[in-house]
Amino acid sequence: YIAIDDALIPAGVPAASAPQDPTAPRGGYAITYAQIAAGMEPDMAVFTANDIIAVLDVAAGQTITITYHDASPAAARTVSIDVVAGTKATVTLDRDSYPPTAVGAATVKVVVSDVDLNLDPTAADTLAAGLMSVTGLTTPPTIAADLVETGPNTGEFKGTFSLGAPAEAVRGEVMTVHYTDTVDYTAAATEDRKAYASIVATTGSLTLDAEEYRISDTATVTLTDPDRNLYSGEKDEVDVTVTSTRDTTGFTMTLKETGTNTGIFTKTFGFQFGSTDAAARKIWVEAGGDKVTVKYTDPMTSTGSTDVTIEARATFKTFTGSISLDKDRYSPGQTGIITVVDPDLNLNPAAIDRISRTGDIQSDTDWGTVGVLSPVDGVYYQVLLLETDVNTGEFTGTFKISATTSSAGDTPTIHVSEASPTFKARYLDDRDDVGEDKKLEVSATVKANTGSISMDQSSYSPGADAGIRSATGEMVKITIVDPDLNVNPLGFDALPTGTAFIRGDRGANIGGAIAETDISDQFAETGPNTGEFLCKYWLPADVQINDVIIVTYHDSLDENMKERDITASAIILASTGVISVDKAEVPIKGKIKVTVSDPDWNLNPDVAETIPGGNPVKTWGGVDYWTTTTGELGGTQIKLAETGKDTGIFEATITVGVDYLDTTQVKRGDTLYFRYNDDLDAGGASVRTTVTATVTATTGSISLDKTEYPDKATVIATIVDPDMNIDPNVVDTIPADRVWITTTSHTEPVEKEATETGTDTGEFEVKFVLDTDIPAKLGDGITVTYKDMATADGRVDVIFTATATVKQYTGKVSFDKDTYLMNETATITVEDPDLNTRSKVIESYKVSVWSTTDPAGISITVIETGAATGVFVGTLSFTEGSSVGSKLQVTKGDTITVKYRDTTADPADIPGWTPGVDTILTIKDTAKIGVPYIEKPIAAGTPVLKDPTTGETITEGKAGEQVMLSTEMSNTATEDQPMLYIVQVKDETGRVVYLSFISGTVPAGETYEFGIGWTPTVAGTYTVEVFAWVSWAEPTPLSDVATATITIVE
Repeated sequence: YIAIDDALIPAGVPAASAPQDPTAPRGGYAITYAQIAAGMEPDMAVFTANDIIAVLDVAAGQTITITYHDASPAAARTVSIDVVAGTKATVTLDRDSYPPTAVGAATVKVVVSDVDLNLDPTAADTLAAGLMSVTGLTTPPTIAADLVETGPNTGEFKGTFSLGAPAEAVRGEVMTVHYTDTVDYTAAATEDRKAYASIVATTGSLTLDAEEYRISDTATVTLTDPDRNLYSGEKDEVDVTVTSTRDTTGFTMTLKETGTNTGIFTKTFGFQFGSTDAAARKIWVEAGGDKVTVKYTDPMTSTGSTDVTIEARATFKTFTGSISLDKDRYSPGQTGIITVVDPDLNLNPAAIDRISRTGDIQSDTDWGTVGVLSPVDGVYYQVLLLETDVNTGEFTGTFKISATTSSAGDTPTIHVSEASPTFKARYLDDRDDVGEDKKLEVSATVKANTGSISMDQSSYSPGADAGIRSATGEMVKITIVDPDLNVNPLGFDALPTGTAFIRGDRGANIGGAIAETDISDQFAETGPNTGEFLCKYWLPADVQINDVIIVTYHDSLDENMKERDITASAIILASTGVISVDKAEVPIKGKIKVTVSDPDWNLNPDVAETIPGGNPVKTWGGVDYWTTTTGELGGTQIKLAETGKDTGIFEATITVGVDYLDTTQVKRGDTLYFRYNDDLDAGGASVRTTVTATVTATTGSISLDKTEYPDKATVIATIVDPDMNIDPNVVDTIPADRVWITTTSHTEPVEKEATETGTDTGEFEVKFVLDTDIPAKLGDGITVTYKDMATADGRVDVIFTATATVKQYTGKVSFDKDTYLMNETATITVEDPDLNTRSKVIESYKVSVWSTTDPAGISITVIETGAATGVFVGTLSFTEGSSVGSKLQVTKGDTITVKYRDTTADPADIPGWTPGVDTILTIKDTAKIGVPYIEKPIAAGTPVLKDPTTGETITEGKAGEQVMLSTEMSNTATEDQPMLYIVQVKDETGRVVYLSFISGTVPAGETYEFGIGWTPTVAGTYTVEVFAWVSWAEPTPLSDVATATITIVE
């Protein structure tokens, strides 16, 4: 039946008509598909469709066509359905083999594909279990549950059955699953569809992921046994037993299949000392060499053996630990670091483990602890150690060294003395590589070091008495090196009070410059565990030249365990500064580098310092800058920067006329003055040192792009003057008051600004249009003037001019030939100096070309042969088709014409021209179109003998019998060719014995055969010569002579 759901009907589509008979049918309603198929009307309480469109009585082989008439847009939608008696089904199983029932109750998944049973396309149908059966097994199972369609309208049905009891599948059997398939419903014909699977047992394999494990490891067990994959739709589980040398009972662990239908099962377990923890899946191990065993009972092997035990084994490994100290030698007051490496102590790989203290004092039986020996006390103090990170097995702890006392704690203090300088650290390893107790020791000595003190320079600069340099003197870097002061190797140490001192002596006056001062608190260790301490001390303003700075380190314990004072000294000296410039000459906007070398300005070696600018000239410590134009008092001080840390060299790069002083204060020809005001030279005096440079100038020039211009033309004047390239980063201009134009008709100057052609070129252009920007007429002179601000020879406001004339020329246009063949290319030339409007650019122009066949014609672009030539050339070709691009349509015999419209013609060439009227003149040239000329258009073939009756070629003739002298003549030209065909025959002596001819025409591109009859009278060898001429009146050869040798027999 065919049905439609009201909910799916689009708006505007008419509803189905009412049933023809609203009363119940006499036979009742159909409640099964079989009844519908038998012709009964469906019961709509059973079949969920709202409107019955039709109930059809069809037979196999018929086709049902359903047409839907769509209202908008109007269209008919058609679908066809073929009616068949039945289709062939298939049956498949989820596996090729299954385990025997003795292994477990395997589940078999069966799939039947049979579209015949897809009775309701809107719901999942069922396939009756009675259609299915199993054979081939000792006790075949009964399929009790119907198979269910995988979804509406799929025609695929799935179901399962078990090989467990009461069924019995035995190893080696072949199971057959049957499905009774109705292949013809009209005749109730069926066929048995089958699927096969073997009953197979396999031997399992059991593995561990390593051959050896340590306490922190996790072991992975893998079992591969397809037998235990009882159901391909779920992850199955298998039990194994884990035991060890220490625990032969162990625990049971359930392995999980890695995925559905893999037959591979895995699980992990760990290790621990002392006992087994089954809940945590940790097996008991104690010593290196212990064995760990995993057992699996295989229900059936591939040979049929049952309950076979399969094992996987690995060895447990323990390690002998190690102990070390961070130094071989320590000083009193220092902190030492103990490191123990023992993987056996890495009990939790996910956390930081520890070696704990069991008490204050370590006895010889406190296994698993670490102690450090006080040689004075004669006892080991226990130390707390922590793992350096998770899962490292490396542990560190600290202890302190004292020359006076001992104390217990996580970080104990041990007492040492000069008499007992050697101590030990001890690790009592409770489990070495063979599981035995082992005592591990390391020793070191305690001895003090003699320290040192130094300064970074042998001399230092004092501060300034006046000016801009700091009154405070230079920074002094003082360094003390003494490992004894490195008390904490993990942090930054500080100096105790009373350790470091500074003073300044002035002659015999001890402390006359700087009273002795404790500066211990100004020192800091340069890094953890370095034992090097640095102080940065600024010299006060009181120090003077020749003062001596003395620093003292009070070493509380030297290498002889005695107190000692260690000193270092430096002197206060000043330097004489030096100033220089990198060039003697520099242009406006050029760059000049000023350098001052004076260590007195290098007060802080840790930073690059500056000499400040912006102060009045003559300020001590600064650098003055002035010019001839400004005078000394009109100058300023410039800023210089140190070239790097601690160099004492200072530089400034100045753009002349931009930085500090502008172009109104810096002129070409000026002298630049740079002066360093040294507030303190080497002799203690204040001195000034000056260097100079000169501002250079260049001589400008002006030129025009042409010497003659037509009326209303654009004139381009070029000025070259690097002096006006003020800023290399921008396009500069020359002001209008320095550039002006005059003409004969307009003598009053017209000022124009010139613009630089690009950044940093020094070349400037002025553009103006005649009769627009300035009045001009034919015959006028044009003058462009540039007033140069300064020349190389020192002159100022120098005048330079460039001139031209207003003049026009009448152009010319021409073809390069009078006549062209169809396959030739024509060259058009236009000559007109007026068209050269831009002297530095190759220009172009368009001319018109037409033919008799195509009077509309085409435009051809002619291109100037070079910059400023005024000669323009273009080409065109010819075609018999339509004109396109630079191809002109022509026919043989056409006249082609080129036209050039000259808008600036010489008025003398224009009849009746009067001033004020446009000077336009049209200029033309013509040529003719012919045909390609071929000198010898006829190609003559080799003459042959032919039978005059049959026309067949013969190799020889007979005396007294006629033969035909035949030759193929080909016309290679594009026109038909009239010709005179001449044949002459010579005997062996060269005497002409026969001559004849005929006339004819060979069409263009064709080949014709010409023949003349000849009756030889005497046998012999003859030479045949063939000629093609225009005519007897015009004996011009149309081909090369063709020859052949022939034989005549008796």
